[in-house]
Amino acid sequence: MLYQLAGFGTMHFIVPKTMNWAINIAILGLIIASYVANREGAFSMEKRFAAILVVVMGVWTCCHQGRIGSRTVIDAHFDGKRFPVKAADFLMGSHIHEPLFCPDNWGGYLIYRLYPQTQVVVDDRHDLYGAEFLKNYLRVVRLEPGWNQALVGMHANWVLLPKDSAAASLLKEVAEWKSVYQDDTATLFRRVSERSGRE
Repeated sequence: MLYQLAGFGTMHFIVPKTMNWAINIAILGLIIASYVANREGAFSMEKRFAAILVVVMGVWTCCHQGRIGSRTVIDAHFDGKRFPVKAADFLMGSHIHEPLFCPDNWGGYLIYRLYPQTQVVVDDRHDLYGAEFLKNYLRVVRLEPGWNQALVGMHANWVLLPKDSAAASLLKEVAEWKSVYQDDTATLFRRVSERSGRE
């Protein structure tokens, strides 16, 4: 119990004075629950109260955008170096409704950001796609013969790739693909002509 009180006591120092009343009420509630539990010999009441208090504080923090007072304690975001955050912003503003090919490890993020506006061709739920589809996916990612035909088969006229990937370097050299957006993480390509057969 003392460790719980010490934890709430330290919160007293990180929040503005307007929040101190809430912290003090929580500490007082724990003290009262502890006293009642000790008198009745029922420690389960104290544990229940502490659990309820923790849940309430967690929900309250989440409902206030991860803030306790003016301090951010939960900062959930996607790392712009690992995920195409800026490219997703660009895609949202561009209102692209055609299928978008991307690496499978970006697919889930892009579905999260762009659904239902933009259909993402593949994500990392490989068991949903079947063996033949995954062979074509790997053909594109590895730039194996037939990669462009595989993109045609996926109806993908938009391709989002890591900026420094070999596939992105190749698409910059292929006449039917045009780079329409690039940032530090990703490059977005659009098919500008019918399939030329160059693979």
